[in-house]
Amino acid sequence: MLEDPSNNPTEGAALSWQERELVNALKRLANARSQLSALEEQSRSGSRSIDQADIDALRETRYELAQARQKGKARFGGGSARERSERLELDERLILERMGFATYEEFEHWRTQPQQASIDPVIVEFARHELADAEAAWYEIQALEIPPQDPEPDSEDEGDSGQGTLERGSQGLPFTRPAAS
Repeated sequence: MLEDPSNNPTEGAALSWQERELVNALKRLANARSQLSALEEQSRSGSRSIDQADIDALRETRYELAQARQKGKARFGGGSARERSERLELDERLILERMGFATYEEFEHWRTQPQQASIDPVIVEFARHELADAEAAWYEIQALEIPPQDPEPDSEDEGDSGQGTLERGSQGLPFTRPAAS
């Protein structure tokens, strides 16, 4: 199994805290985008609201179309039946389009498949907020101006910064000097 070198500081150079923050923000942004797109795709595929009247009209049109096609093959009266079948085919396409299907086979596939539970809109809204927060964090990290790191001082008496260490045994404890009154 391969390990991500950014998670393993023993191999190669360890990432600075700035680089780790940048990587984490980018991971959060990518994850939020993928989660939101997956939820939106699921909510689109499972949320077809089809009127029963459209289903009945489609069945009636299909029945009349089958009869018109059969009669269109006859020697007498075939011309008017073929014209009628063209009108019925147009009606069928319009009904299917209104229901959100490209073909009758797609409608049949939807009708025979078990209905999926729809996605709660609150979850989708939460994912949108998470994406907005991740984008804001990403832009904030990109806008940071990180000063160059100063080398650590070698001596402890380089100046009075208001802080020092209190020696207690072998352990140095930090303390803050009280403000002068």
